[in-house]
Amino acid sequence: MSNSLSYGRTFRTYNVVDDYNREVFAIKVDLDLSSKRIIRVLERIASLMVISITAER
Repeated sequence: MSNSLSYGRTFRTYNVVDDYNREVFAIKVDLDLSSKRIIRVLERIASLMVISITAER
């Protein structure tokens, strides 16, 4: 998603949401979201998911 500030500068948001239970895993807001940053966010979420799945067993 993207929007612009009152002075014209655009910013972007990257939201990772589970549509089934409406859990939000990440929200990142920046003037520029590179693919490297998105990959870091997804890797962090994946590592946390492995930890929580292991803890539930």
